[in-house]
Amino acid sequence: DATFCTQVLRSATVAYRPLHLQELVSTAALPEEPFKDNLLVVELVEPCGSFLTIREERIYLVHQSVKDCMTSGKGSSIFASRMSEEHYDIMGRFIKTMSAVLRYAVCGLKEPVLWQARQSIRSAIALYAY
Repeated sequence: DATFCTQVLRSATVAYRPLHLQELVSTAALPEEPFKDNLLVVELVEPCGSFLTIREERIYLVHQSVKDCMTSGKGSSIFASRMSEEHYDIMGRFIKTMSAVLRYAVCGLKEPVLWQARQSIRSAIALYAY
């Protein structure tokens, strides 16, 4: 679907770092249900192969020139609004996703030991760490 591809390109362009496949679902506002499966996310990204590549389940722009074109060249037409508004929208989606996932005592530790808590937190929020 062209709309999903545009959403993926917008998210990958404004992101400050390569996004995990499941992070992309949140940042690009893709429907969660069909895209829980990483293979479907990969199939969605593959047609964007001129601009994006996937390595170790992370989405990368193929070259800095892609970002330059998408932010200031003719490619910037994929953005309905300014880049700052796109960042705002992405952060809103992440906050919504984290609100659904995070809970009090996310690690479930009764007597937290700092190193255990750090490891548990990292694994609990790995896909929402943007």
